[in-house]
Amino acid sequence: MLGKKELETQKTYDWVFDHTKFSDGLWPITSSTEWELKEKCGLDKQDFKGKTVLDAGCGYGRIVEFIARAGAKKSVGIDLTPSALEQARGRTKDLDNIDLIFESIFDHKGKYDIVICKGVLMHTKDPKLALEKLCDMVGKGGTLSLWVYEYQNWLKRALTVGLRVFTVRMNKWWLWKLSCFMGHMARNRIIGKPFKAILRVDSDYGSVGNFDTFSMPYLAEFTFDQIEEWLKMNNFIITKKNILTENEGFVRKVNGQYGGGFGVLAKRVGL
Repeated sequence: MLGKKELETQKTYDWVFDHTKFSDGLWPITSSTEWELKEKCGLDKQDFKGKTVLDAGCGYGRIVEFIARAGAKKSVGIDLTPSALEQARGRTKDLDNIDLIFESIFDHKGKYDIVICKGVLMHTKDPKLALEKLCDMVGKGGTLSLWVYEYQNWLKRALTVGLRVFTVRMNKWWLWKLSCFMGHMARNRIIGKPFKAILRVDSDYGSVGNFDTFSMPYLAEFTFDQIEEWLKMNNFIITKKNILTENEGFVRKVNGQYGGGFGVLAKRVGL
């Protein structure tokens, strides 16, 4: 049973996926899909061949489709957004190595060689428990890939939280317009960097990224040490890490001053 905030999260994602879909109802796989998997998730195309893979929070299925077409034994996507899953099923109807399931991280059962959770953990009601559930889904010797929001400096966090008091209550259409404006501001050559230094805004994904930040009922930020500790508690060791700013690669470590989040690749040790 979904609570009030979980239902609002579902409703919000439903709106944005329906609002931003392409005219044929499908978001295409582009070179950016492979870039995201490599640079944000630390995974190469060949890593999926012959493997069972879960995309926890698969959205419209662009990544789960890419994984299936890369030769995965089974590519599974779970999500709680009906319109996104509808798009995902439409784009993958020719594939027999894919499953798309309407289910939450907290309820899903199964074991996989690779589990991916990109940009989802911070919008759950209990991120620590959600991470524990994700760890339980990774088989012996398997891999977990996470990408989460990085904990920001006090000014940036205070201004973002303060603005969210109003934006989470805004009409979604007007918030979308505001998100687009924020994206333009963040890309401005003169004021872009100062603007991103005091507010959590996205210049790469623009309206979608900013809408994600300022519309969702739950918004958590994490330090690397916090994620590392939670992973160790679940018998995982980190094998790759980064603090990702716009257009920075997975192996490049930067200070994250203007960055939105960081990714880790972790391996299960022991049973």
